[in-house]
Amino acid sequence: LVIFVLIVVLAVAGLSIMRRILRRMAACRQHIEDLARGNLGAMPVDTGDRETADLTASVASIFDRLQCDRQQLREFSEDLKRQVAEQTAELRRTSEALQEELSQHQHAEDSLRLSRESFHSIVERTVDGMAVVDPEGIIRFVNAAAKSMLLRDSSSPVGRQFSFPLKLGESTDITVTRRDSSKGVVEMRTMDTEWEGKESHLMMFRDVTEQREAEEALRANHAEVEKTLRELSETKSRFVAEASHELRTPLAIIREFVSLVHDGIVGPLAPKQKECLQSAIRNCD
Repeated sequence: LVIFVLIVVLAVAGLSIMRRILRRMAACRQHIEDLARGNLGAMPVDTGDRETADLTASVASIFDRLQCDRQQLREFSEDLKRQVAEQTAELRRTSEALQEELSQHQHAEDSLRLSRESFHSIVERTVDGMAVVDPEGIIRFVNAAAKSMLLRDSSSPVGRQFSFPLKLGESTDITVTRRDSSKGVVEMRTMDTEWEGKESHLMMFRDVTEQREAEEALRANHAEVEKTLRELSETKSRFVAEASHELRTPLAIIREFVSLVHDGIVGPLAPKQKECLQSAIRNCD
């Protein structure tokens, strides 16, 4: 009988404990469901015992912190949205500025390309030869006129060594062999320039073959004229000397006869006659 009573008492106590545990679990489940639904303001209900009160206080404290954190999170989210909006606007303005700068840069590149094409067209069509040589003497550019003047074939000289001596700031005549194997004279002028961002030398070429031939012919003609003038001067001197010699003897004879007449050897003279004869004697002298 005692054992039976003890078993009944233990069963009743177990049922009581089980009900308390179930009530706590139900309350916790309800709070967890409220939390899952986002109802942070729902407070746990006090069941009257100390353990439940402690649990309720802990859950309430957790809910308060969660609510505070949620408010801070909302404020942080709003601040983050504001910063994102400001950064987006700034990025948009920067993008627009970059697009404008890129457009201007593209326009400048197009203008530069057109200028280069125009310059290249002018250089290729000019009658004067042009070439660019780097400080090592390697040809970097040559136009069609320079190719025609300096080369015996149609191959490109770019990359080759320039074979003529460079004299900066001076004009030099160089002798070249043309494609038809004839000789020609080319005037070369050298000056400093910049090519592809590097210091280089710019050579200007002009075919002066006809000019030099004309100058040589003019010098030869001038020498011939001087020789002819010297011969004429010598002939004049000889003529004057011979004429003076030939005229000197007759004049001496005439002077003697005039002197005889002037002195009255052939008869008396009037004063006017003597004056005329005296003038003739002076002219003979």
